Amino acid sequence: DLSSHYRSLRGAVCSMTVHIADDDTYNRSFNYKFIADRNFYSVLNVDITIPADPLANREFVYRLVNAHGLPQYTHNDLHKQFNEFIKIQNNLYYDKLGNDKINALRELNAEDVENLVDQWVDKFSRECRDYCPVLPLNDDELFADIFTIVANSPALESLVNLEHSNALQSGQLIAQREAELRRLLKKHENHRESMVNGGMLADVEISWELSKHAESVQNLELRWNSELSLIKDSQRRDYRRWIMAAYEDLQNLHGSNSIIMERAKKMAALSDLRNESQQGDRSHSNNQSENRFHSNSQSSTISYSNSMEESFTINLGTQMKTSHNLRILLCDLLDLCKYPGGNGDSPSPLRLHSALTLYSNSLNGLVLLSDNRLGSYSNIKRRFSTLCEHTEVHFPNYEQQLTAIREDVDAATRWRNEFGDDVTSVTSSSGSTGSSCMKPPINGLRAGDFYVTHHSNLGCMQIVYHLVFNDYSASTNPDQDNMNSRHPIIAGLRNILKLSARYGVTNLTYPYCSQWK
Repeated sequence: DLSSHYRSLRGAVCSMTVHIADDDTYNRSFNYKFIADRNFYSVLNVDITIPADPLANREFVYRLVNAHGLPQYTHNDLHKQFNEFIKIQNNLYYDKLGNDKINALRELNAEDVENLVDQWVDKFSRECRDYCPVLPLNDDELFADIFTIVANSPALESLVNLEHSNALQSGQLIAQREAELRRLLKKHENHRESMVNGGMLADVEISWELSKHAESVQNLELRWNSELSLIKDSQRRDYRRWIMAAYEDLQNLHGSNSIIMERAKKMAALSDLRNESQQGDRSHSNNQSENRFHSNSQSSTISYSNSMEESFTINLGTQMKTSHNLRILLCDLLDLCKYPGGNGDSPSPLRLHSALTLYSNSLNGLVLLSDNRLGSYSNIKRRFSTLCEHTEVHFPNYEQQLTAIREDVDAATRWRNEFGDDVTSVTSSSGSTGSSCMKPPINGLRAGDFYVTHHSNLGCMQIVYHLVFNDYSASTNPDQDNMNSRHPIIAGLRNILKLSARYGVTNLTYPYCSQWK
């Protein structure tokens, strides 16, 4: 009968064989006690090889049930107890195995430890190579590593001299272009005044003359910009070629600086020769434009010695205090994006600091108030764009970065439209609710948004945060006089501070009065 059948199962033994590893294993007895009859219990005794594979638990339980004809009501309870048994025994096994390995490691000598480390490195490398392939470095990342090595070598002085020579060459072209544009605009202004005061031309003829003026200005800008683009591309290519050659010299000659300095002198001489030939071929550079260039280059020399400034240190926090250095400086914000001094053959000492910190965790950031257009139309944005026209040898130029930002802004605008976040309301500090902000334009930028550009040709500023102030002047916005903590501009500043703390921007400059001028 059933009772005698379960009595025959008492003391029955079966085994579970699972291939785990080559380490020493041992058997543990799994006992399962269940009610077979009202008068007695039946016990199932099974030897299990430890460690066991937890994934095979359910299959092994079903084999036990089929082999011994266990009743249906024991299946769930047997599976639960067997899982708990395997979990406990595996943990005990691996704890003992880990302790044995650690104790054995303490008794090894230095040579055995090195061999063990090599084995682990080899296994870990193969594991990562199989399942976590390392992405190769792109050209910009490779150039950044090489530039850091060259900048921290005896070639730093030659590198700074080469940068200074390239800046002078591009600065001459920019100054000559601005001088000729001013001269042409002055000529057009005099012509317009003569047409209007003379009264001899009809309105259609005046419109035709004005369109010719605009076309001539546009052609002049295109010609100069094309020439400037060629010069900058040549300088960028020669500069990167010199960095790679200097790196090879450092690797092959163990840091010998004589060949590196000789290479830099040849590069500077070639640059000067190219500049002289281009000035000789340029028939439109007369004495007047030369005089204007010299006056502009003298005025572009920035000196902070006569500026009004005050520095102090503050401590923030209750238990864990952090120190912050603050400096209040009265100057034009864009003057911080220029190299002070450095005329002629002597480069600015600030170029040394820029070369050493360009790829470091101590970057300098500048908050530039901007409108919601991704272009160079307003006064300060046009001036900033002119500063960015100097040769950029590390990052994409300013226009290329704006093109990439436009694509990101379009994606962000689509996200905002999808989630219905089209209109925001601003609450004034007095508690009354102000008027709702205007619906964002096509590019989607609104007050409090900002976009980031990175530069290596703006003095000590490597990061520029273009904070969107609004699509109209700050002087006409009634909410700017009472800017509270919930204002979009303050929220944008918080995001800028978070981004700066995350990516190593340790020095941040911000217009204190939050005004355009």
